[in-house]
Amino acid sequence: MTTSTLGIPQVAASQNNKEVTINEADQSLENLVSLTRSIPVTASFALSSTDFRSAIRLNLTGTPVASFNVRLPAASRMFIVRNSSGQSATIGVDPSGGGFLGTTVTIPDGGQSLIISDGIDVNLVSSDVQAEEIIFEYALSDEVTAITSGDKLSTRVPYDLSITDIRISLSQASSSGSVQVDVQQSGSSIFSTVASVDQGEKTSATSSIPHVLSDTTLTNDSELVFSVIAPGTGATGLKIKLYTMRS
Repeated sequence: MTTSTLGIPQVAASQNNKEVTINEADQSLENLVSLTRSIPVTASFALSSTDFRSAIRLNLTGTPVASFNVRLPAASRMFIVRNSSGQSATIGVDPSGGGFLGTTVTIPDGGQSLIISDGIDVNLVSSDVQAEEIIFEYALSDEVTAITSGDKLSTRVPYDLSITDIRISLSQASSSGSVQVDVQQSGSSIFSTVASVDQGEKTSATSSIPHVLSDTTLTNDSELVFSVIAPGTGATGLKIKLYTMRS
């Protein structure tokens, strides 16, 4: 006989050796408020009811190659998750493998969060993750050769990021026409209006047609391709900065 939510042993009315059950219950309660359990991760997995109920803090370790899901049993409790896996982890209730039943919480690598599950929804109570601004700068041409149209650089996103702004600049301004740059993530532009530097200017900060971002989420390991849509005339030294936040 156990409690319905956390499976803590209960003493039966006519039970012999009651102290054994009481000791087991005491140990279970101690684990629930003090124990950290490390769980090696290789990919998405279902957390067993035993592991879910056996510690206050779960430390996700291992070497998964991509972001992964942690499928919780349909039970209620509040607990802490530390993500030390190198990838982001999404926590949600999915006892059968058919998909999350409700809301989820995503914890980035290096993050630790206090979360609560009611058996359907998983919600964030608090987190020690602080947003970190990271600026990436890429050179899309050299300093002396006039810029030409076409794809200039491809790279991969190192981890999940949110773009807050972009800026393009030139060493030598275009003498005729604007310089326009597009960025594609996995084949789709992140802009609804591409970034541009006006004729005679050296920065997109003064553009007469401000860029508009349509996709501000950069996904871990997705491919970014930087392309010159319009090269202007005689412009050189093209660079782009991505202003991002990692949380």
